[in-house]
Amino acid sequence: MYSKHRLEALSDGIFAIAMTLLVLDIKIPEHVPHGQLAHALATAGPDWVAFLITFGLAARYWTLQHQLFDLLEHVKPRTLLLNFIFLALVAVLPFTTALWGHAINEPLAFCLYFGHQGLIGIAILLEIEFGLREHNLRDVEDMHRLRGRLYTMVIAMIAASISAWLLPLRYTGIVAALLAGISRRVRKFLAHRRAKQRGHLAPAKSGGA
Repeated sequence: MYSKHRLEALSDGIFAIAMTLLVLDIKIPEHVPHGQLAHALATAGPDWVAFLITFGLAARYWTLQHQLFDLLEHVKPRTLLLNFIFLALVAVLPFTTALWGHAINEPLAFCLYFGHQGLIGIAILLEIEFGLREHNLRDVEDMHRLRGRLYTMVIAMIAASISAWLLPLRYTGIVAALLAGISRRVRKFLAHRRAKQRGHLAPAKSGGA
C-alpha cells in the first residue's frame, strides 16, 4: 500500500519549486538611462501577465489535486503513474510560461501554453474517471462537483489553445469564456438532475384548477 501523505508531500514540493521558478525569468532591467526606468519596466509587462495567470492556474490545480486526495480511498500503482505525469507537466510550467511571456502575441506560443494547461487538468481527470469506475472514492457527490470544475477548466484551456491556432488572438478569450460558460451551465444542470434523482429536491407542486 502506497502512502497518500508522501505523495501529497512530493506534490507540494514540486508545486512550490515550479511556482517559485516562474518569477526567475522576469529580469531586472540593466543599464537603463536616467528617467527611462518606467519604460524599461513596461517592456516586461507580458512576462508579468504570464506569471500572474500561471501562478493563479497552478494554485487552482494544487487545490483541486488536494481535494482529489481527500476523497481518494487507496493509492494504486495507476494513481502513482498518473500523479507523476501530472507533476511532470507541472514541472514544465516555468518553460511554457516564459515562452508565452516572451512571445505573447505568437499564436504557437499561446497554443502551446494553454494546451499544456489543458493537459495538466486531463491528468487529474483521468484519476477521477478511474476512481469513479472502480468505486475508489469516499464521497461520490463531492467527486462529481470536483469533476465538473475540472471539465470546465480543461474545456476552457483546450478551447483557447485550438482557437489561438485557428482564429485571430483577439477572439481566443471570447471563445474560451463562451465554452467555459456553456460547460458550467451543463455542469449545474447535471448536478440538479443527480440531486433530483437522489431525492434531494422536493417534487414540483402540481398546479390546481
